[in-house]
Amino acid sequence: MRRRRRILLAVVAAAIAAWGLLGLVPAEAAPQVPRVTITNATVDAQSVTVTGLIQLASGEGIAGLTLSVTVNGSAQGDGTSGGDGSFAISFPRPAPGQYTVHVTWAGNTQYAPASAVSRVTVTAPAKRDTALTIKVDPASAAPGLTLAVTGQLTCGGAAVPAALVSLSSTYGDIDSIAVTGDDGTFSALMSLPPAAEFPSSFTVSASFGGDDVYLASTAKAGGTITAAPVVPPPPPTEDPSATADPSATATGATPGHTPSAGPSTGQPVGNGGTGPGKASTPSPISTVEVLFMVVALVAAGAVLILGVISHATRKLARDERRGFGTDFGKAASDK
Repeated sequence: MRRRRRILLAVVAAAIAAWGLLGLVPAEAAPQVPRVTITNATVDAQSVTVTGLIQLASGEGIAGLTLSVTVNGSAQGDGTSGGDGSFAISFPRPAPGQYTVHVTWAGNTQYAPASAVSRVTVTAPAKRDTALTIKVDPASAAPGLTLAVTGQLTCGGAAVPAALVSLSSTYGDIDSIAVTGDDGTFSALMSLPPAAEFPSSFTVSASFGGDDVYLASTAKAGGTITAAPVVPPPPPTEDPSATADPSATATGATPGHTPSAGPSTGQPVGNGGTGPGKASTPSPISTVEVLFMVVALVAAGAVLILGVISHATRKLARDERRGFGTDFGKAASDK
């Protein structure tokens, strides 16, 4: 019995093997071949968008497939097909020029790989109009003052940031370049020279030269120059802490000389160099002054002594001429 069972199993196994060899068992199904089509490539100010379809040969769209985009061989991004097989893949706008765009499906066990290629031309965008405003504050000023110059650069009401604005003035000094902020505004300082002669008015000009996106624009603002007000000099002020001392200044005193005593009180008089309104301070007598005074006194005494001697000599000579010496001689001879 067992032997018969073994023989039966062997026959069944051989039949199955033969059936497989004869191709009676169906093989695994081959992947289907889709078709990728690029329908459009649009270019705006910021990006490029490639749209298209991935379908079977029957025209049925294939959903849920991930497709990738390369531009001139450089990968730019991926996108997934929708229910009808459509896709839209965007990437940053490149510089103006001609580009080759590939959209590729890598393939899997169900759908074979597929791709499509297209040419895209990127042109420079049309430049946009700008509006520039400028203001001078104050609009009327005197020479020597500093004025504030402000303004704004906009495009269609929106601010234009990080733009260079050139500034100039027909009179006065002003910063030559200003840069707009995030809100499109700019500011600069302008100084009017303190000249004796000046014009009656001035004009400040602002200019934006434009760039790859925006067109150039200009603006001007005027102002007037008024004569500076005449301010009289302040009156001289006196030091309230200083008091005048009439006895502090000797009559006829010269700067740098210290008289020995005042004209009325006999007190030492201060240095003649002190200014009016200041009390004089007695200064010590120097050694040179003491020596000068001693020499002067000695000389005066010597002159006085010589004068007395001279006077006595002249008196004796007069007496002799009047006969004192003759009578004396006669008396001597009589004896």
